[in-house]
This record gives sequence, C-alpha cells and structure tokens, in this order.
Amino acid sequence: MKLTSDEIKKLVSIYYSHGNSPTRAFRVFNTWAAENGIATRVSKKNVIDAVRRFENRVDVGKCHRNKNSLARDEGILLDVVSSLFQQPNHSLRSTATEMAVSTSTVWKIARRTLCLYPYRLILGQALSEYDKIVRVEACHRLVELLAGGKLVIFSDEATFRTDGYVNRWDCRIWDYERPDNFLAQTSQSAKSVTVFGALSRDHLFGPYIFPSTVTGDSYRAIISEMFIPDVISQLGDLANVWFQQDGAPAHTANLTKEFISGHFQNRVISRGFLHEWPPRSPDLTPCDFFLWGYVKDMVFHHGPFTSVSPMEDAIVAAFNVIRQQRMDHVRNAVLASPNRMQQCISLGGSQVK
Repeated sequence: MKLTSDEIKKLVSIYYSHGNSPTRAFRVFNTWAAENGIATRVSKKNVIDAVRRFENRVDVGKCHRNKNSLARDEGILLDVVSSLFQQPNHSLRSTATEMAVSTSTVWKIARRTLCLYPYRLILGQALSEYDKIVRVEACHRLVELLAGGKLVIFSDEATFRTDGYVNRWDCRIWDYERPDNFLAQTSQSAKSVTVFGALSRDHLFGPYIFPSTVTGDSYRAIISEMFIPDVISQLGDLANVWFQQDGAPAHTANLTKEFISGHFQNRVISRGFLHEWPPRSPDLTPCDFFLWGYVKDMVFHHGPFTSVSPMEDAIVAAFNVIRQQRMDHVRNAVLASPNRMQQCISLGGSQVK
C-alpha cells in the first residue's frame, strides 16, 4: 500500500512508541486512521517495510540536510529517535547530554528531520456535555449580573507543594500530535499547604494559610477571623460587596452557607445560592486563570523547598509583591472574567484557554 510521507512518519513514530512491536503499531495506526477519516490501512508487513526503509536511510520526508551533518548520521539519528519516543517529556538539552552530541543536532533531528513539535502541558477540567450546557446557562446569567460594574470579590484555595509540582512552563512533550495521556510525576515525600486568597478590581486579600486540611470549620474560621475583617478594613463595609466562591464541599456546607449569607445576604455567587457558579470552571475565575499561576511562578522561581516554613514565607512575599507592584495585573484579570464568560458562551461551554 502506498503511504504518504506524513503517514510513514506517523507509522514509524507509533512503532517506536509502542515497544517496537509491528503488531501493535499497525493496529494503533489503523485505529488512528479510522478516527481521523483517513482511508489508508496498513498490515504488519507494511509496518516492517516502513521501519526497515526508515532505518536504512537518513532522509525522512522532504527534509534534506548537509551530508556531513551529525543529524544525518544513521547511528545518532536512531539513538535520538529512540530517546525521544521512549522519553518524550525530556528536554532536547537533556537528550543531547545523554547522546553526547550538541543540542543543535538533536534539535535538527527533532524539528527538521522528524518534524516533531514541543507541546506544553496545560491544566484543564474534563467537561461532559451536560457540564457545557450548565456553563453556558450560568455564563449568560453572570454576564448580565456583572454588567452593572458590581464590586465582586473572587476567591479560591490553592495547594502549594514543597516540590513545586507542577512546573508547567518547563514541561514540553515532543510528539507529532497533542498528547492526551501524559502524567507528571510527583515526589511522595513532598509536604504541602493550602492557601486561601481573594481579589477584586482594586484589592488583593490574603494569603490566608490553613493550619490543616480544608474543612467546613477551618474554612469558616479563615473567612470570619481573617478574610471578612480584612475586607471591612479595606472597603469600610460589606453593603455593596458581592462574594464569589466555587462549589467545594467546605464552601457549601449548611453552616458555611448560613454564615456567608449572614454577611453578604443574597450577594453570593456560588453553588447552592441564588446566583450559582458553574461547576468545573477554573477558566472563568481570575484566581485560577491568573492569581495562583502568577504566585507559584514567583514562589518556585528558584526551585523547590526542603520544608514548609520558607515556602509559606515565599507565598506571603509573592502576595506583597503583587499588592505593591502588580495591581494593574489584578485589575486586568478581574475585568477579563466577564469577557471569558462571553468566550465560554461562544464556545458552547468548552474550556476557555
């Protein structure tokens, strides 16, 4: 069967990433082709022939390199191919060090010869079709609600681990297509703390560090003893303040709902209240799409921590830096929330980037 250049590259990549098994390779390839509306089907023999031709020649597809280039050396090419497909999350620099060749050589093989692309790990929520419908309906209501320029305080918790998990900025997956089954590894010995934070157009509240796990009691203690006094201190009172939280169990426990309603009356945006916040929607709240990523970048800028105490100090310092120097970022993030809700509506409830 005649295969196109792209199909050959796909077939060879599947072969190397599935244990060098021709049987598994042709089955995976045929499944991939059927799912993508491609008429081509291959047999086990097709896989063996394609891999043999690949291993007997240096040039792949339309890539032509200088004959004296290390990137055309068959032994180096196969070593790099094997390394990239067995460890796709390794950086090209690490691969080059392991192969004892230059980074530029590995880059040429990955980008020009194999035509791979570095995919960045981005965290997101899995959404069902029902979730999307609920998100669209909620966004319609919230856009209308927020249209009057109401003073809304968005809030959320985040977990900080001493190992700095997950370092999304330095994570790249080298592959032909976006990988959906990548699992980042964590350290079992890492310690963690949970932090509550909140922000409005002109104010940043926190960080408030939980002494232990987040429960209804500990959440109410943070709200009553730290958060609300801070809000009153900075804004004068709660008369015109709206409060947003997600639908975590600690947030929607009956005692918590009674306590929050006693302070904010019907000006609460959350699950179980008059104005509901859509489930699985971190892409819509500025705490998730801005604050926590920004803080973690500063906290783990110099690497992981060996204990919790210095990490907590770094979290406090990061909040102070934002308060003193980056409040324009906070304002832009809060003002972007209604725009993101409009995007969510346009996307039919799908995740907003």
